[in-house]
Amino acid sequence: MNRTELVDAIAVKADISKKDADAAVKAFIEVVSDELQNKGKVQLVGFKDQGLHSS
Repeated sequence: MNRTELVDAIAVKADISKKDADAAVKAFIEVVSDELQNKGKVQLVGFKDQGLHSS
């Protein structure tokens, strides 16, 4: 799934506009990226533990 597909799916599931879904995805990516850059850890309960690491 790419970003566009993710935005579309979130818009449908949350019954929000694609614009709002895109803003939410952008904010999510920024928050996760900031945390990883600060050597933090991101855990999302319900996701298989693949380990999100900064590159």
